[in-house]
Order: sequence, then C-alpha cells, then structure tokens
Amino acid sequence: MRELKNKLTKVLLVGAITYITLCNTVLADINGTAIVQSLRFGTVTPITGTCIMNYNTGMFTSDFNNTCPTIIGSTGQYKISADANTLVRITPYTFTYASNLFTFTPSGEVTNGIDTKILTPNNATVIDSGSTGIIDMKVGGTLKVMSPLTTSNSYIVDLEIAIVAQ
Repeated sequence: MRELKNKLTKVLLVGAITYITLCNTVLADINGTAIVQSLRFGTVTPITGTCIMNYNTGMFTSDFNNTCPTIIGSTGQYKISADANTLVRITPYTFTYASNLFTFTPSGEVTNGIDTKILTPNNATVIDSGSTGIIDMKVGGTLKVMSPLTTSNSYIVDLEIAIVAQ
C-alpha cells in the first residue's frame, strides 16, 4: 500500500470581483494524474456568504447575498491513473483559511467508467480502477466566506486530496 498526498493549489484574488481558480501544481503520482479542467468559481464578491457549485453542471445554488453572481462556474475534472483492477482510496479534505476568513468544502464524484461513487469531504471513497486503470474525478463544492475579504490581498487556498493505492 502506498499513500500519496495531492495538493492542488488555487489562488483567491479579491478586488471588485474575485476569481478563484484551482490549478494542479503538485498532483503526485499513483501512476499518473492530470488536470482535464481546473475548478473555477468565476467572480466572487468580497462579502460574507456561500457559493455552492454543483460538481456535475458547474451551476451555483443562489445565496441571499449573491456571493457568486455568475450563474455557472467550471467544475474541476481530473484523471487518476493506477494499475488496472487496483482499489484506490480517495479522500478530499476541507480547507479553512487562517483566522476562519473562509472555508472550501469539496464535493464530487469518481468513476471508473462502470461504477460511480460520491466523494465526501474528509472521508475516504474506495473505487476499483477497473480494467483500464483510469479513474475520472469531478470536483465542485462549497465556498463559505465568513468575513469580507480585503480587496488588496491575494489568498492562497490549498485543497488536499489523499490518494491511496491498495
């Protein structure tokens, strides 16, 4: 069994509008990993509120404050390559920015082309890599801004995903 911690980093820039991107800077190997599409919330206003992105459609659930004024974002889509017919345990972790300014709680699903399983934050999801050894992962989630962010700062957001091939 080998455990690999994958750190995906996204930068949160706050201004008149805020952009959140998730880009893979250190997706560690199982056999290989790749970003198909980066997670992108689009504009986020510098106020308190919550943005919930559906991991299948990229559509936002509206909140009272209109924290994410765009209608649709871009879901994160990734490929994980493992040996064929290997059990793989995937655990996405919730990220809290210092002083609890905001949290990002990932949601999503993984599929081997036959079975599809839901990803639950801070809990392991086990899926067989199937005959191809390829697992597709889609990620959306909840961005909860608990204190208005400063427009002159940039914020680094880490999303850790533990991938364990058994």
